[in-house]
Amino acid sequence: MARLCLAALNDRRDVGTACTVLAAGLIAYAIPTLSNVKSYFLGAMFYGVFIVTMTLNFGAVVAGLEAVISRLMPRPPLQHWLSSGLHLVPLAAVLSLFLATCFPGRVALPTAFTPDQIQDVRTAMAKVWSLLQERSQGVEASARPGKAPVVSFSSPYPVTPTTIQLYALQAGARLDVRGEFFNRTLDAAEKALLASDLAIVTSSMPHNLPGPRMGDELIGRMDANPGMCLVDSLPLLTVRVIRIYRRGDPGCGTSAPDSR
Repeated sequence: MARLCLAALNDRRDVGTACTVLAAGLIAYAIPTLSNVKSYFLGAMFYGVFIVTMTLNFGAVVAGLEAVISRLMPRPPLQHWLSSGLHLVPLAAVLSLFLATCFPGRVALPTAFTPDQIQDVRTAMAKVWSLLQERSQGVEASARPGKAPVVSFSSPYPVTPTTIQLYALQAGARLDVRGEFFNRTLDAAEKALLASDLAIVTSSMPHNLPGPRMGDELIGRMDANPGMCLVDSLPLLTVRVIRIYRRGDPGCGTSAPDSR
């Protein structure tokens, strides 16, 4: 609005450019806002557009204000000091935000877990890693010769694939850990999970994590697939259930435990 007002006062030719930059900023804001999948990762894709539009607008606003100052302030020294002050405004704003955020003490995390979420992460992580350790020999035997066993996750919550990968490296275990939560369709997600030796599937839940919310549909397809054996089903506080499957002989899933 400041740029549009200054363009109307100083140079009406800048109105079109200001509207173009405004449209780019609004589009970058609308895409993650209107998307059905809410995630920090999706929003981060458009931060660059916001930074560029703010920089362009600030430069235009400073130029417009300098034009106004040159007309209203006939003395060059005063013009120089006011112009320098305008250029220092972003530095002063950023410094004040930094001091207000960091100076009082500990910086708050952008994502805070509730006690129930923390408990679910601990419980699920311990259970999954315990099962992986118990079944490491069987999983390695089912994997193709010369290949590390593939362990796939349908969601990064409550068990984070990178944490399991870290545990495997510390224990010296050969595991190919994959996060299969970026698939856009149910068929693609099912295909990726069926290609693994072990699949950890989280039920559907409200979240802002990457990937669509199709956990219940994946569980239904895994249960119906005769080539996937249900190893364990773990109900949690914030997630209805996570289910662990292994690839096995056809018909093995009919006698699998079910704690849904």
